[in-house]
Amino acid sequence: MRVSTYYRQLFESRINAKVPGISTTISMDDIIEKLPKLKHNNPTGPDGIATEDFVYGTSRLFAHLSIMFSWFLQLGVLSAKFSQSTVLPLVKDKCGDLSDVENYRAI
Repeated sequence: MRVSTYYRQLFESRINAKVPGISTTISMDDIIEKLPKLKHNNPTGPDGIATEDFVYGTSRLFAHLSIMFSWFLQLGVLSAKFSQSTVLPLVKDKCGDLSDVENYRAI
C-alpha cells in the first residue's frame, strides 16, 4: 500500500465521526482563545495562507471563521478544499522496514 493511500484512508475513516456532547457552535471567543496557541513559522498549506495571517487577523476575520466552522459542525460536511493538506512522511525507525507504511508518521 502506498503511503498516500494509507493516510487518505486513515483520514477518511474519521471524517464523519460525530462526537456526543460537542457543541456545534464555534464562537468568536473560541476562535480568539485558540489562535494564539497555533505554532508560528509553519509552512503554508495548499491554500498559501500562513498561520500568522490568522493569528494577526481582525475581528471581521474571526467572525467569518466562527460562522464557517459552525456550519461545518452543524452540517457535518467539509469542503474538499478544506480536506487538502501537505503531508510529509517521516520515518519512525530508520533500521526498520522502509517499505512498510506503518514505519512512517505524517507531519
